[in-house]
Amino acid sequence: MESLMSQGSSSSRNSLSQAGLSNRPSKSSSSKRPREENNGVKQEEEDNPPLPEMDEHFVTFRTDVVGVQYYRGLVGRGEYVMLRRQPENQYDSNAVQVINASGSQVGHIPRTVAARLAELMDMSAITVEGRMVGQNLDGAKHYKMGMDLSIYAKPSLKEVLQTELSWALNETAVQKPPPTASLSISVSGFKGHGNSGVGLPAGDEPAMKKLLEGLKQIGEDQKQADNVMDSLTSDVDVSKLPLHPNPPGIANGQLSTDMLPHQTQALKWMIERENPTLPKAPGDKQVQFWVKQKGDYKDYFLNVATKTPQYDEPVLGKGGIIADGMGLGKTLTMLSLVLATKKDKGATLIVCPLSVLSNWEKQIGDHVAHGQMTHYTYHGASKGVTAKTLEQYDVIITTYNAVAAEAPIEPAKNGSPTKAKKAKGAAASAGPLFKVKWKRVVADEGHVMRNPKAKMTQGFAALQADRRWICTGTPIVNSPSDLGSLLTCLRICKPLDQPDYFKTLLLRPLKRGDPTAARLLQALIGEVLLRRTKESKDAKGNKIIELPGIEYFRVGVKLDEETRKVYDEILEGSRQRFQEAIETGQGTANVLSMLTRMRQLCLSAQLVPQSFLDDLRRPIPKVPAGPAISISSLTPEKKEELIAKLRQYVEEDTECGVCYDEAEFVKRPCITDCGHAFCYPCIERVLLTAPLCPMDRHPIGLPSILELPPDDTPEYVDPLESSRKDTSLLPVKSAKIDELVKYLKVFPGDEKTLVFSQFTSFLDQVALRLKAEGMEWTRFDGRMNASKRQQVISEFQRPITPKNAKSTPRVMLISLKSGAVGLNLTAASNVFLCDPWWQSAIEAQAIDRVHRMGQKKEVRVFQLIAEDTVESAVLDIQKRKDALVAKAFEKSSKESKMTKKEARFEELKELLGVQ
Repeated sequence: MESLMSQGSSSSRNSLSQAGLSNRPSKSSSSKRPREENNGVKQEEEDNPPLPEMDEHFVTFRTDVVGVQYYRGLVGRGEYVMLRRQPENQYDSNAVQVINASGSQVGHIPRTVAARLAELMDMSAITVEGRMVGQNLDGAKHYKMGMDLSIYAKPSLKEVLQTELSWALNETAVQKPPPTASLSISVSGFKGHGNSGVGLPAGDEPAMKKLLEGLKQIGEDQKQADNVMDSLTSDVDVSKLPLHPNPPGIANGQLSTDMLPHQTQALKWMIERENPTLPKAPGDKQVQFWVKQKGDYKDYFLNVATKTPQYDEPVLGKGGIIADGMGLGKTLTMLSLVLATKKDKGATLIVCPLSVLSNWEKQIGDHVAHGQMTHYTYHGASKGVTAKTLEQYDVIITTYNAVAAEAPIEPAKNGSPTKAKKAKGAAASAGPLFKVKWKRVVADEGHVMRNPKAKMTQGFAALQADRRWICTGTPIVNSPSDLGSLLTCLRICKPLDQPDYFKTLLLRPLKRGDPTAARLLQALIGEVLLRRTKESKDAKGNKIIELPGIEYFRVGVKLDEETRKVYDEILEGSRQRFQEAIETGQGTANVLSMLTRMRQLCLSAQLVPQSFLDDLRRPIPKVPAGPAISISSLTPEKKEELIAKLRQYVEEDTECGVCYDEAEFVKRPCITDCGHAFCYPCIERVLLTAPLCPMDRHPIGLPSILELPPDDTPEYVDPLESSRKDTSLLPVKSAKIDELVKYLKVFPGDEKTLVFSQFTSFLDQVALRLKAEGMEWTRFDGRMNASKRQQVISEFQRPITPKNAKSTPRVMLISLKSGAVGLNLTAASNVFLCDPWWQSAIEAQAIDRVHRMGQKKEVRVFQLIAEDTVESAVLDIQKRKDALVAKAFEKSSKESKMTKKEARFEELKELLGVQ
């Protein structure tokens, strides 16, 4: 054994260590690797994580499962099994268990093989899986069974592992990765009719090829995610779904409004999914991939996805995913489910982002008949109640943050009495939400749980509930792994709800372009998901909802001479800096800052600070001078100035100057002592190679970096009140504000308007102008507390009458970031988009706040575009992004980020006119 282990050279082990891997033997029999376990406890991971570097097939070789006679786990030929380290094994610290789909141990891999793999598994350098060649279902006594063992590794480690795993490469004749479960399932070992032809639905290959292409090319924009979902659900005819025979409504006194047909179809579908029944006889329709098969001695159940046979009745999950598009009434449909199942005792917990908390309260007040539903909002000061109190209501509404804050620490699985005792204490101290056995839990805007390591995801998955639902229009955004995380939260379609099986049966085969895996994904979505869009048709061929028309207008705005002069100066400076960046390879961070200023110039020249122009006119020093300055050495006033500047960057969706990603920037924004903003992981990596600010080459170190203080700082000022009371704000000259006011003056007096911008400083100026014009307005800001949000929305939604015309707001000012998701603002029929950006999907989400169910008027969308500026080029980029898809499912984190960075680099060249 020692000679075998010595085959790995010390240099290759050193290379693994340098790659961020170390020999940390796990003392857990859990399938999670140590790094993954630690990350969840250490700190909150971002909700929308970068795609992990997907491991690739390295080698497959034939070996055995040994010690089978000591264990009760059953396996069929061709079944996938998981291999887990068992370092606490008293006979062999290198032991590797073989576990079947139901979680039962089948045996171990041979000692000699385990000795070669254990250390690499402990270092998380490889992932090991098995596919059975033998079986133990025939009643005979087995001591060992054949198995094909597959090793997977990250592409970045393959070169190093060539040495470590040379023995496997030399000895094996089975080189190809194991196939995905075949379409026709045959289970040898069970005596009887093993080959019944039961399996996944077949499909025509051209259509499947098209679907795979879509999967390979899914992008970051909402429209692209929609296109993929449309492809995955194309084989489901939603028009033929049965209607609920007696839905809640006016007639039975449960609702104050009647549901639309597509909502009653969803209600019927949801009730069926909450009461699944296993197939009773061979030939019955599969349920969550389980079918009944005929055997010689007795019938058995077969999972056609994993090829897992068993005599015991499988456990079925209850619930699913409502993936209807925005504005189709998902909220009312979910409330109708609560009403239709009131005879089933228990409370329903609704978990949602803070921004839509008030919408649930409003929907209950607007649509549920008096006395038909009791509800309680568990948020803020209202959280001081017991679990027993919560159980008395029909519906509890809370936020993801509340769930994350109350979630118990995951119990230790390593057998340590000390840690087990601590975990037991942590579970006992869990909040009231985790002490209730809910009838149903519902995750609204559930795509926020795409990161399986985030506390909110782990918290929701840990809630005790009989039925589980997720509402989201985008269940797949970045990768099919998004769906895997949602399945874990739903505990449905076992064992595909387990990350290991989801990766083995779906993620890896999809990466290879395996059409069988694409059909499995399509079948999985058909099992758990219902999706309709505004374009969906009913049985008569009519759209399921008839919305008023929508018109789009592009309004050209000409810059005045003074603004044009400054704009041209910044444009020329940006071109020069960009050209220098290309020639020197020093990065384009400073150009992004200039681009933001050019966008502000398109709104008003006075929004650009004089200090920026002074910096632009000052040449960048070629040789950095002076030592790095620590944030701790700055005066309190300077620190506050930097924090205020960073908050402004966050509010205005500034991009990180290194990765070009505003979404990444907002997760962990930071600012240097010289006043330049980045996302923390990026600037941390930059400092490892060059301790200089990417913007101005100013010397910096980690002590020079300042992050935002916690969100609960007491200095919060209501933006609506400050906008109304601020007398120090001076009006600016703005052609776009002039154009906006010109339209507002000619609109009928009973029409309402939304004004979107990414720049809060511009919205401040719009507010100042509306005040001067005597126009009633209000403002929605993402930092408002729940009650203030509800107050603002309620005031705006109130119709204008002759009596209240002077006190009811006609205009709502709203930042694109805070107002694009979760709001119902159908009182408005006009939408102004004051500044375009890269992703038209963000604008589409904003427009959907108005063009949705409940809208009675024709909708007009006005896009204000400064002529002969970067804004015109941005529109061209938008069109191209709508036609192309930027990210591929199969690409690693490194590749995806690089692809995105290269794409943004080319966009910068286009915007600046650099060849």
